[in-house]
Amino acid sequence: MKTAMRTFAAVLALLLASVAPAFAQAPSRCSQENFIVTGQTVAVTVCAGPTDGRVVPITETFQLAKNSFSRTTVLDVLPTDDIARGADDAPLGRLGLAYSLHLELAYGSAQATIEHATLSPGAIALK
Repeated sequence: MKTAMRTFAAVLALLLASVAPAFAQAPSRCSQENFIVTGQTVAVTVCAGPTDGRVVPITETFQLAKNSFSRTTVLDVLPTDDIARGADDAPLGRLGLAYSLHLELAYGSAQATIEHATLSPGAIALK
C-alpha cells in the first residue's frame, strides 16, 4: 500500500510539474492597479473579453475594502493599430467616495491595461 501511494505521489508530482509551465505562460487578460483615494486604497482590475476584431469589451472592477462593483465599457479595435485605446469615467459613489476616476485604457496582445488614471474633482494624476 505504501509503495502504491509513493508511486501515485511521484506520478502526480511529475504531472503537475509538466503542466505548471503551460499555465505560467498563459497570458492574463486582466491587469490590476491600486490607487490611493482619500488615504484609502482602491483596487481597479480591468479584464479584456473576447474580441470580434472590431470591438473588445473591458470589464472594470473597483474595490475598496469589502465594497466592490463592476461595469463594462467597450474599446474600438482599429485594424491599422496594434493597440486599441479609449477613455472611461468611473464614478466611485458606489464605494462611498465623492470622486470619479478617469481611466485611459489600452488593449493589446489580448490584455487590458490602465495607461493613465486621473482623480476628479481636482484632476489629480494617479498614474
